[in-house]
Amino acid sequence: MGTAGRRRGVLQGGRAMSPERERLYNNSSNTTHTYSHTALIRERSTKFVSTSASFFSVRTCATTELLV
Repeated sequence: MGTAGRRRGVLQGGRAMSPERERLYNNSSNTTHTYSHTALIRERSTKFVSTSASFFSVRTCATTELLV
């Protein structure tokens, strides 16, 4: 998790660069790879959160029915 956060910080730092350096930065394959990797992690974690949330709501409903 720490490395993903650090990479994200590096990406955000790229926006503050001068246009010439930003172009070079954006054209480097390493930046593209880092960005796609971070996006993949974010997508995966979002999916996990949504599935666990739905599972939790199902469990809550079942428990509520038992109590009533």
